[in-house]
Amino acid sequence: MRRFTSHVHHADLLGYKQKKKVQQTAADFTDHIKENALEFSQLTDYIYDTLMELDTLNDNLEGDEPFSLEVSITLSSVFEATEENAEKSNLQVATLVAKAIGNGDGYVYVHNKTYFQSCSFLFWCSCREELGKQSRKISDESKQRGTEVRICRYPCRGALTIKILKNENIVWVKIFHNNLHQRPDKIAVTDEVKDYICSNIKRTVPDLYQEIKDQKLCGYELLTIKQVYYWWSVTAKVEYCRDNEQHLSAKLYLAEQGQELLFADNTGFSFATTFLHVLPRFSLTSIMVDATYNTNKLKYELYGIMAIIDGTGFPISYLFLACGRNRDVTSSLTKWFCALKMQVLTDVAIFYTDKDFAQIAAAKNTWPGVNIQLCLWHVKRAVEQRLSSRAQMQKLRYNAIEAHQQCSIINPSWQQIVFLDSNTKSLQHGKAKRSGQLCEKSIRDEVKKLMEKHFNRHMLIPTSEKTFIQDAQIIWNQCVSEMYQYCYDRDLINVWAYLYCEWYSPDKWVLWARSSYSRIGVLRTTMVVESHWRILKRDYLYKFNRPRLDLLCFVIVKKVI
Repeated sequence: MRRFTSHVHHADLLGYKQKKKVQQTAADFTDHIKENALEFSQLTDYIYDTLMELDTLNDNLEGDEPFSLEVSITLSSVFEATEENAEKSNLQVATLVAKAIGNGDGYVYVHNKTYFQSCSFLFWCSCREELGKQSRKISDESKQRGTEVRICRYPCRGALTIKILKNENIVWVKIFHNNLHQRPDKIAVTDEVKDYICSNIKRTVPDLYQEIKDQKLCGYELLTIKQVYYWWSVTAKVEYCRDNEQHLSAKLYLAEQGQELLFADNTGFSFATTFLHVLPRFSLTSIMVDATYNTNKLKYELYGIMAIIDGTGFPISYLFLACGRNRDVTSSLTKWFCALKMQVLTDVAIFYTDKDFAQIAAAKNTWPGVNIQLCLWHVKRAVEQRLSSRAQMQKLRYNAIEAHQQCSIINPSWQQIVFLDSNTKSLQHGKAKRSGQLCEKSIRDEVKKLMEKHFNRHMLIPTSEKTFIQDAQIIWNQCVSEMYQYCYDRDLINVWAYLYCEWYSPDKWVLWARSSYSRIGVLRTTMVVESHWRILKRDYLYKFNRPRLDLLCFVIVKKVI
């Protein structure tokens, strides 16, 4: 026991001495770097002078020998060198130091990893081969938009370690390169190129880039399309930005362009285009409403109203609506519609939409008795999605007895027994038993074909027997009977339950069937406004990553309308 105790005491003594030695070494190292610490303003010149003193480098300061250097600077001098002269975060300090070192040795360093426990930061040389990514460009060069050369990569293992010792007011840096390879090109854009971009600001970036290359302006050899885009965006900002706050800037820009602001509150804002007062008032009887998404940085939903005149759409108003939970979309849309009704839209007779019930409710509140006309394309898509879905079917409130009271051909005893889910194998048709769908594709196609036929039925359109049916109720009965009989003959009770509840019941029939109103709409789909969104997004907004609201207004007013 004594020997064991003595051995333990001896081991403790050795561990204590070793620990003191490490502490003394760390203290000596700290004193050394503090004594030799540079000012931040001296760092760039110190790095450059060190490279110049090496005999193994050529005239371009390149060589195959490894290069390693340790240097320290005072932390306070980093803060003093900045314009704000204020304390910055550790990563900001490390980034400033890395940039200063890059100015000295000609390399670019990118942040790679942070070690929070030791307050250390690792930067990699931007030319390291590990940072190379496989090119996604297609092989056909004629179809490539940008032709700039990708950055050259080297097995340099270039790294920059920066450790911040706040208590000692020191920033310690270690630079390592396995070889000093060729520096990346850092070519500034010439004034001639900037002036050309400024004088042709209304042209697209790809066109500007190609024209600069074709005309061989000063500095075109190493110019990249990203540089052209940057200076184009900086110059173009003067065209639309009126304030740093996006809402205010957008409203100021719209007022400056003569676009009438209809209303603005915490839910969003809307404006009327010049078309609203230019188009003949008597012709504004048919409008088309739709929304699009992912068009701006604040994620506002963008609604548009198109006036339909002889099959042609004219954008007369837009609404930017904030997203979020517990918002009353119907109230905001009603406010928008009422503002337009007070202007010129007093006699709207046909309202085209895609079965957005908030839009439908707002339209009925604003224009009682308006003809709601759903888009045929959206109707068929909704039916296809529902009948082909493998998800669990929601319970339908189909009552065969009530349906029989509406249309006598419906069998009051043909009622759903169970409500199907994706695992139920009974009461389904054909291949749908194995797939979990309500019916197979051939059945879905026939159902959609019947629905399109019923969509087009109208009192003013003759039947196949070349006769006219003047009563809309008779047309509804015939259409319901035809669809019911089709489902009944094939034992598609769940398909019929869905179709009746969602499309053929009297309250849903009036939303999509043309025979519900005496007047026939010119259009059958909302493709006019869908094409409008397509032009906005695919021709213009693809160039921006979620643009500001004021930039979006600029694109709409100057490019799209």
